[in-house]
This record gives sequence, structure tokens and C-alpha cells, in this order.
Amino acid sequence: VQDLVVTQKKILIRLDRLDGRSLELTLARRLPAYVGRVFRRCRVIEPVELVDGLDGRLTDAERDELLRTDVLATARHGDQSVHLAVEVSCTADCDNIDRAARRAALLARVGIPAVGIVACEMISEATLAYAHKNAVRILLDGRIMPDGGEGSAPAA
Repeated sequence: VQDLVVTQKKILIRLDRLDGRSLELTLARRLPAYVGRVFRRCRVIEPVELVDGLDGRLTDAERDELLRTDVLATARHGDQSVHLAVEVSCTADCDNIDRAARRAALLARVGIPAVGIVACEMISEATLAYAHKNAVRILLDGRIMPDGGEGSAPAA
């Protein structure tokens, strides 16, 4: 019975990873449709496309941080060009919010207006409040949630 419990836990961990990877692939393919009402002309790009053009403006650690962005895109927000730094997680938590905010802030520091977004299937009220407090937009089940105040303004 103990071996069965251990095996079941391993299976659940693998299933969670597969769910996350599946969601990330779907997001990369469907992001323009999901955010199109708020962020026009959205185009998903490879992080390396952007980061390679920032040589000398980022430390190695900052470069690595941006390269780990789950989905990166360019878009228009009103009359401004912005980049979307998207973190993907089945269940959003404060770590996801922190990563999205940190990556958007890194882009802003080098003069690239950016919005941090967390794309998820579930989020608690506390995490949602934390996202609003940290100016991170939430994409829940393929729908961009109404802004809680500052989250729609690109960091610059």
C-alpha cells in the first residue's frame, strides 16, 4: 500500500507538469485571441528575439530571467507599443505574480514598456488581490480579467 501511495504521488506530479506544459503551448498559440480586446495586434515572439537585442543592457542573471519567460509577445495598448511578459500556471500563486511583475519591470528598466500577465485556470481571491496590488494582469481561462486599477498601465 505504501508503494502504491508513492507511485500515485509521482503520477500526480507528472500529470501536473503535463497540464502546465499543455496550457503553456495553448497560450503561446492562442494569446492574440485571448487578449485581443485589451492588447491589439498581439504577436507572440521568442524571448531570445528580444533579449539578444539587449546585449550590454542586462546582467547575465537578468538575461536568464527574461529568457525563462513562459510566453513573450508584442502588442498595442491604446496608442502605445508594449511587450507582454506572460507567466503560465494551472493554478496561479504569488510566485507567478512576482515573476510576471519582475520580468515586466526588467523590460521597463531598459526602456521597453511592458505588462506582466499571469495566465491560469484557477486563482484565489487573495492571489487576485496580490496581482492587482503588483500591477499584474490576469488571464483566467482564456479571458483577460478586468483591471483592478494599475494593472493595465505598462511599466515604463
